[in-house]
Amino acid sequence: IARVSGDLATAEHHLTSDGMLLGTLSYISPEQAHGEPTIEGRSDLYSLGCVLYELMTGTAPFVASSMLALIGKHMTEIPRPLREHGVMLSEDLESIVMQCLAKDPNDRPANAGVVARSLRAASHARTLLHVSASAPLQPAAALASERVRVAAIRYPEGDTECAAIAEALQHALAGALRTVPTLHVVTGSTKIDRATDNRSSVDVSTEREAATVVDGQVRRSGDRVRVTVSIANAGGDVQWSQNIDGTSTDVFSLEDDVCERVSAQFRAQPQRLQIAGPLTTRSGELRAPQADTRSRVAREADALVAEGIRAFKAFAPSGGAAAKTHFEEARVYYTRALALDPQNARCLCALGNWYYVAAVIGVGSKEESLVRGRELIFSALAADDQIAEVHCSMGKISLYYDDDFHAAARHIRRALDLTPTDTEALRLISIVYKILGRAEDAVNAARAATEREPELAPLWNALADAMLAAGQNAEATDALRRAINLLPGYRPALERLELARARLGEHDLALEIRTSRMRLSGQRERAELLDADARTIGAHQAIQNDVRRELHELLQQAETSDPFLDHVGRTVADRIVAAHAELGEWSDAMNWVERAYEQRPGRLRRMLADLPTNYRGLAVDPRYARLLRVAGMEDVM
Repeated sequence: IARVSGDLATAEHHLTSDGMLLGTLSYISPEQAHGEPTIEGRSDLYSLGCVLYELMTGTAPFVASSMLALIGKHMTEIPRPLREHGVMLSEDLESIVMQCLAKDPNDRPANAGVVARSLRAASHARTLLHVSASAPLQPAAALASERVRVAAIRYPEGDTECAAIAEALQHALAGALRTVPTLHVVTGSTKIDRATDNRSSVDVSTEREAATVVDGQVRRSGDRVRVTVSIANAGGDVQWSQNIDGTSTDVFSLEDDVCERVSAQFRAQPQRLQIAGPLTTRSGELRAPQADTRSRVAREADALVAEGIRAFKAFAPSGGAAAKTHFEEARVYYTRALALDPQNARCLCALGNWYYVAAVIGVGSKEESLVRGRELIFSALAADDQIAEVHCSMGKISLYYDDDFHAAARHIRRALDLTPTDTEALRLISIVYKILGRAEDAVNAARAATEREPELAPLWNALADAMLAAGQNAEATDALRRAINLLPGYRPALERLELARARLGEHDLALEIRTSRMRLSGQRERAELLDADARTIGAHQAIQNDVRRELHELLQQAETSDPFLDHVGRTVADRIVAAHAELGEWSDAMNWVERAYEQRPGRLRRMLADLPTNYRGLAVDPRYARLLRVAGMEDVM
């Protein structure tokens, strides 16, 4: 709501005044209707909820015959559920709209950014899960099975820097927990006892009492900031507590760290916090130890798993000796967690993934690592089949090691059923869509993953892969540059960037990238020869000559070892087909496609639809269509 400023901003010219009722009545918030003098951004979220409601149902949430009656409805009535208007919506989408329409501003989302992220997640979840118009949908309220209050974060009196961090943390925590489907989140106001500097939070909501309370405290020493955060039941018994350190120069990372660890406690086993209790009551009396000890040990194991996953994610971007340190650190955390909780499904799965990566990077015996990784991931599935990460790992085993595309797709869709916003599941479903020829869906899924975790280079690489499949070569270069900025020297991204540049006719840039890739892999002589060729015959022809040299080496290698056997990376046969395709030698490429199908028939779909190579010229060979019909892959044609 605007008012005149500058020279005209005198008392008699003010267009607004405290207590004046403003706004379009069909979209006015309850606090505006009350005429409250201080209106903040959550009032706009209420109005946004009214607009969304009308867009989805064709009518405003409240309709009345007079202005006063309409205002009264905004202040007192709950709008009819959207589905009573005959509209079929996902639960997540309806939940977002109804949260925005909460009477109490503190029950609405923390800010517009939270709403935007939630809407994106709900939109992608609907697309990816293929919500059926004939399937019965449960009311959005069914998602709110546990009520959680995020209390105001305490801080030392007079410390304005800690005060700002504390306020930001409360909003960030509330926003993060609202993405957990089983939670209904409210925030608390704060009372400060100046004499003791004690700070207590009270629930400002008038609804029922929260079953769980998230509380915390911020302290600092110089640039170092420590957040002590805890989760307690309604009676005040602490279920989980942890110190999390950061710096005042990077508050965003500290926010992300706190939110990730707290959210993990609710996502891991949502009911655990309600069932478990401390070993003593508030009066100090001993409780029965069996169930409580089990819960405490399980929570400790979950915390160790979270630390291991953080180290595992850090090992690749760190590079050099630090990468090995992070990799080993992850294994130590996982091993400690399993010692505490041998049936911890997330830990079994994470350690299984660790062994698969160990096979890729050459840590220990490749075959032994692959066997151990498979055993652990299947043990995770047996321990708990309701975890998205486990089904993601099962999907990767099926896709990359068992040549079973349909089983992979089934597991990946199951992962999205369980957690629609899981970034690894979104990355993998993007690959599935790309293999199925659904390029637009592949791009949308991969983009959703980058929006959730924009700091992970592999997600940007997956987005570029989907864009290349969709013919969006210029857009793919932007995504690949983002990946390389996050992870310098990232070879999968460099390979695809070379391909994108070549498709755009930017052969000089493609040449630069190709020579850089060679130098990074220790092929300096070949890189110098490529540069020398470029000076005499031009970039495009120089690249063709280099592909010819690479093909010659691959054919020699195929004579001395099995070109179809590689359960970790791209096979020699894959690379031979790609080289023949790049040279336009389609008949020779088709010879190798046929041989590959004879050796590993289940892998044909990935060979022709997943690798970053243009195989469309294969269609000129009459054997191509015949082979696809035999393989039941007419959709690829």
